[in-house]
Amino acid sequence: MSPRDLAFIGCRLLALYVVVNSLQAIVFNTWFLLEMFRTQQQWSKTDRIIEAGFYIVPIIALLIMVAILWWRADWIAGKVAAPATATPPTPNGVWSVQNALSVAVVAVGLWVVIVQVPTLVQYIMHIINRPPAGAGASEIFWTNVSGFVSALLTTVLGLLCIFCSRPLGDTIARLRRWPAVSEK
Repeated sequence: MSPRDLAFIGCRLLALYVVVNSLQAIVFNTWFLLEMFRTQQQWSKTDRIIEAGFYIVPIIALLIMVAILWWRADWIAGKVAAPATATPPTPNGVWSVQNALSVAVVAVGLWVVIVQVPTLVQYIMHIINRPPAGAGASEIFWTNVSGFVSALLTTVLGLLCIFCSRPLGDTIARLRRWPAVSEK
């Protein structure tokens, strides 16, 4: 099995995992929203829509990621496995240390991005819907901005792992001083 085939299967499995987690979140959030709307009768329709958006938009972002992982799995696999297929095959089909580390770095990057995107979307919504200037409003805003920056940097690091997997894998191999690093 080629690295591209493995990456393709990995994308599809990751998409299935995210679908299962999204379905669990949909069930929980639906129950939570219905209970909240039942107990918060004094809320206006606008408040209810905004509150529902805080739960619905991250789930929609996850489902969009599922669609990308599922229907673009071949493209993603090609991008991920390009460094692995560019290197000459080793005897007996054994992967080099760099290829194995590259795949591991991409897997970690995909995991980080999938975990962080819903958080990032929630922070964006909090910042967009920040309360008007008043008592405590700026304090809440700056708390959201610092969380947003943290989620943004984590997402960027995940994307860096995805798109720069080969150099990161080579660096890890050199730092560990595996003997296969000198064989290129």
